[in-house]
Amino acid sequence: MPLVTSKITAFLEKEGLTSEKLEAASRTNRRSMTKYKSGGNIRLTSMLRILCGARILTGRSVDMSELWDLDPSKGSCATLFTSAAE
Repeated sequence: MPLVTSKITAFLEKEGLTSEKLEAASRTNRRSMTKYKSGGNIRLTSMLRILCGARILTGRSVDMSELWDLDPSKGSCATLFTSAAE
């Protein structure tokens, strides 16, 4: 069975960053970040904190879709964005 890599983990590897740096920049504790990287439920406010941390560390405009799969058909966190519009 192949190892599944989360989008956050793939992003960190691509950018040459560590999870610890992103945790510090986004003020997210290790336990929560581990849960998020493994696909656990995440609140929009936490997503935005991590997104801001990623932008600070990279010095560029990181898109939310670089960190999470936002396809609602896959049962992802995108329902946070689409449910308010319905």
